[in-house]
Amino acid sequence: MLGSLLKTFQRPQKRDFRLVTDTSTICIFDPDCLEHRLDDRGDWWTIPEDELLELNQKNVMIVALPEDSFYDVCFAKDFDPNPDDMVQAFVQCKSGEFFVGAGEYIPGEDMTLSDWRHEYISGVIVKAEKGTHLAVLKFYHPNKIQVQVSSADDFSTNTFKQLLSLGR
Repeated sequence: MLGSLLKTFQRPQKRDFRLVTDTSTICIFDPDCLEHRLDDRGDWWTIPEDELLELNQKNVMIVALPEDSFYDVCFAKDFDPNPDDMVQAFVQCKSGEFFVGAGEYIPGEDMTLSDWRHEYISGVIVKAEKGTHLAVLKFYHPNKIQVQVSSADDFSTNTFKQLLSLGR
């Protein structure tokens, strides 16, 4: 299972990090929930229909950002008031861990997080209870993103018809 492969990626549990992306995306997912995409194209998630399918099945939250750049990402229980933009979605957790980081690390084409050199991965592993969670991302100019992941009812659903974006 991919979750067990994540163990090789584990860093000390630091939460805040600098996201560097060349796909203009941030994502949240439990690798076990995307195991079925390993044999798919490496960029399967850039196909809008595929991204919406996985988002609505609560397997991944992919959020488009204003540009390829760096973003300071922090985890917060309470958000700063007056964000410039905000998105939220339900995501499921089967393994007890989420990856929060750049979209280029979404599994596909037989590549998992454990296939990347640890020092190059732009993201962190976050421990979480198994089940459904509400992920909320708030954007503050110029390049700050606050993330909150909290438990939700397992029967919660996503019914998105458009892709998610922040700061655009």
